[in-house]
Amino acid sequence: MPAEFTYFDPESRQYKTLRTEAYQITVEKGQGDTLISALPGMAKEDIRLLNQDIRFIKTKPFRLNRINTFIVQSPYYYLGYLAVLIVFALLIWNHRRLIRQNADISGVRLRRADSYARKRLRRSAGLLKQGNEAAFYEELLGAIWGYLSDKLKIPVAVLSRESAEIALLERGVDQETIDRLFRVTESCEMARYSRHSGDLAMDKLYKDALEAITGLQQKLK
Repeated sequence: MPAEFTYFDPESRQYKTLRTEAYQITVEKGQGDTLISALPGMAKEDIRLLNQDIRFIKTKPFRLNRINTFIVQSPYYYLGYLAVLIVFALLIWNHRRLIRQNADISGVRLRRADSYARKRLRRSAGLLKQGNEAAFYEELLGAIWGYLSDKLKIPVAVLSRESAEIALLERGVDQETIDRLFRVTESCEMARYSRHSGDLAMDKLYKDALEAITGLQQKLK
């Protein structure tokens, strides 16, 4: 079939058509040709591979993933950032809660010290009236050491005269009040192992202990 080319000639002001000669070309099948002939009625799904560069177009839905994206553009970034803020806020809240709880425990212990000491002193007074010397000295010693343990925040197991005296001096208690308090404890310890101390000695010890604890209450507020 000849090739035609049509153009406009401005000199003659006409359209002209040029034609080439017609050539007949016969193409024979070569050897090693991997092209698959598309027969009439063949569906495109049947064509799996044409040579090496034309592949079957997928007909099922598929997902495209963007490349070269930054994490800040992802919604998970903001969710993670929000989660970190929430965890940080919870840590701060829990820390403050523990501080308040410890403060409450210390406050309760300090308030309990006064009532606990008064309760044991009243019990000592009752034992004094009964003439029960052994129980009286035990209760009086328990009132003093229990009061010091609660006020100074020192466990009874590790509380001693030396540790108590250092803690009392650090809190501004004068040496005279401290000596008066420990004279009571020493007298109670000695009286526990003596045969008989007498009601007058027990009564004096009770009054000295009451005055010493009252003096500490005024200084350890």
